[in-house]
Amino acid sequence: MPNRSGTDFRCHVPPTPDGGTEEALTATLHATRAYRESLGRALRRNARMEAFLESQRAKKADLIGKRAAKRFREFSRSQRASNYGLGSLADVTDAPAQLGAARTRTSQMAADLIAGEGVDPSALRRLRQNLRRTRAVGPISSRPRGQLEFVADSDAPAEIRERRTNPWSIRDVPYDGWDWWYSWWLEDGAVQDPTLTYYSNPATGSVGHRSVWEDYDAGNWDGCNLELWSSVGFWLKPEKTGHLEMWVKTRCIRARYWVWAADEWGWSGYHDQMTSNWTVSLTAGATGDETSSWNMDFYDDDTTWSGDIVPPNTTGWLHLITSGTVTKDNWIYVKFGTHDIHGIAIDDTSMESRMRNHWHLEEAQYRTTS
Repeated sequence: MPNRSGTDFRCHVPPTPDGGTEEALTATLHATRAYRESLGRALRRNARMEAFLESQRAKKADLIGKRAAKRFREFSRSQRASNYGLGSLADVTDAPAQLGAARTRTSQMAADLIAGEGVDPSALRRLRQNLRRTRAVGPISSRPRGQLEFVADSDAPAEIRERRTNPWSIRDVPYDGWDWWYSWWLEDGAVQDPTLTYYSNPATGSVGHRSVWEDYDAGNWDGCNLELWSSVGFWLKPEKTGHLEMWVKTRCIRARYWVWAADEWGWSGYHDQMTSNWTVSLTAGATGDETSSWNMDFYDDDTTWSGDIVPPNTTGWLHLITSGTVTKDNWIYVKFGTHDIHGIAIDDTSMESRMRNHWHLEEAQYRTTS
């Protein structure tokens, strides 16, 4: 099937506080390189998604046969085109009730049609038996020292929570720069282009995004993927040569999911995945790193799911010790932010999926160690 895709990249890195433009150019090129590398990974990810969709279509075709597949495809299209035989409901006061009843009748008609072709509808459901719905709720701190990790507020050192300025330097908002970039891909079925909002704002330390996927006319396995990076950054000049240690305070504005799905024929299904990671990038001392923030998977639920994975106003800390050394009195541009993934695969399921991941990075504390 044909597909569509979209991408964009925005970045603002100001000169250093003493007017250095060469350092700003280096930081901008650093972000540009990361963006280009992400596009290469996206191509490989999208190829895997496309192969998965094709394999699911092939399995279904092998199960029900070409004749039944053709008859059901024609039936499915006619039902959607006629709004399940109801036509326009714009001026109907009990439209939701009528539509629900019509969908129930149509599901039974679909089951009778498939059964008439000698296919057991439960066999179609078993095609997805290897899918399981799991919930993994962040934040989780599980990585070794020397890498980016998330630490609960209560587990952060007292000197950090109390903002002691010896030996720590403290940087509050506003920060200096920002960036965001994204790439999305979809097979050109009924999935609509995503609706996106970006939260990168150095004035408040805001990072994250909101995205919405919609498909109210899903056919034989539609699919889509989205990745979005959002960060804020600032300049710092180490007072001595050594390893840079940093603590960045995070506050959750919203880490929320909302998923609505309707099983159109009684054996339909889907997989919806939302994942968020914390990211850090420096122009010296370390390469970029990530650590998990939260993840949510949904499979084959004919209902509405919604909730806050991390309660609003929850605070915590990102902690990093650079693997390499930084040099005294040399400017470094530091970025912290989010890397979010939002993708769905849909088989004859009407669906709307919303992901909102919005945080404030309120302050950064840092020191150089031997």
